[in-house]
Amino acid sequence: MTYVFGRVANNLRSLTITTALAGPLGLAALALPPVAHAGSIQTVASFNYSNGVYPEASVTDVGGTLYGTTVTGGTTGYGYGTLFSYDPSSGGLTTLVSFNYYANGSAPLAGLTDVGGTLYGTTANGGAVGLGTLFSYDPSSGSLTTLASFNFANGSDPLAGLTDVGGTLYGTTYSGGTAGSGTVFAYQLPTSSTSVPEPGSLALLGTGLAGLGLVLRRSRRRRAHA
Repeated sequence: MTYVFGRVANNLRSLTITTALAGPLGLAALALPPVAHAGSIQTVASFNYSNGVYPEASVTDVGGTLYGTTVTGGTTGYGYGTLFSYDPSSGGLTTLVSFNYYANGSAPLAGLTDVGGTLYGTTANGGAVGLGTLFSYDPSSGSLTTLASFNFANGSDPLAGLTDVGGTLYGTTYSGGTAGSGTVFAYQLPTSSTSVPEPGSLALLGTGLAGLGLVLRRSRRRRAHA
């Protein structure tokens, strides 16, 4: 039997879903049926443990490349899960990260959230105390960063995806918190120190500088006639 998990991600040419317990070796497959095959499912890549097992969440489209996670598999330890990309134009499936439990987490069950081209996600296990992590992945540099580790007091076992609200990520944990029954958490993303001023701000700045120049010129004239 095949179980389907996650939302459907849409791009210009196709619809993409992830399935578990399908494909060669009974592992998993990523299915992306082109529009030309309407009404049918075409398998475009199969997971094989070394590149991941059991993709349970939806994929995320960033500039035409699809990004997703598998709960287990990969090349580290006992198979703590992967983060992968799929290029619909070339058909290439690439393992970008193999999770390794304590350093960057284990079992990424939820999908990835795109905020300005950076992907954010959680792992249900692993991290500093083994209760899950919140991480970011930069597709341009290929770097995965652990942003926070859950410690039961702030939650444990984050299973669902993240939601970005004005630069703050919100999510839930399955357990932990004051009553041990789960939490709602927020994580404030850092603001850019090199943000570009709004056009109105630039106009005000220009007006202010012009006024300052006029004041300085008048001051010089007064001193010259004194």
